[in-house]
Amino acid sequence: MTTSIYDSIHVPCDKWIELHEALVASLRLLPTTEWIPSIVPSSKESDEQERKRIQKGIFDEYKSVVQSTSEAVISIVTKNIWPKDLSDKEIYFLTVMHHKAILFVRSIVVGRGRPPMTIVPFPSADVATVALWFLSEWWIEYGIHDAYEEATTTEMLFHKYFS
Repeated sequence: MTTSIYDSIHVPCDKWIELHEALVASLRLLPTTEWIPSIVPSSKESDEQERKRIQKGIFDEYKSVVQSTSEAVISIVTKNIWPKDLSDKEIYFLTVMHHKAILFVRSIVVGRGRPPMTIVPFPSADVATVALWFLSEWWIEYGIHDAYEEATTTEMLFHKYFS
C-alpha cells in the first residue's frame, strides 16, 4: 500500500518516535517553575535595540546555569533522575531546552492520520546519546537562539509592556 509519493526514500522512524517519547518522559519528571527571565521594557530603545538587549539578557541568564543544566541533562539521560536541588532558573532553561528539542524531533516524523514516516535516518547512536546531543550541542547551536527569538516577538514584547 502506497502512503506517499516518497515511499521509496522513507526510512524507519521508530527510533525518532522513541527519542520523542524519552524527551517527553524526562520533561514530565522535571519540576515546574513560574520563573522566567525578566524583560524590562524601555521606551528609549528602538525595537531592534530592545530585542538585542533582551536576547543578550536571556543568554546571560543561561550562561549562569550552563554547567548545572549540563550536569542535570547528563543525570536525566544516564540515570533517569533529575538532581533534587535544581533552582527555578535551571528548571526554566531545562524546560525550554526540552520543549525546543521535542518540537524539532516531532517535525522529523510526519504522518498525521496515517502511519508515521520520515526520510531522515536516525544517527548511528543509541537514543540516550542522541537525546544528550539535542539537549547540549544542538541546544547551544540552535535551540537557545530559537528560544530567545520567540521571547522577543512583537507579541511577547507587547504583552510585557502592558501586563
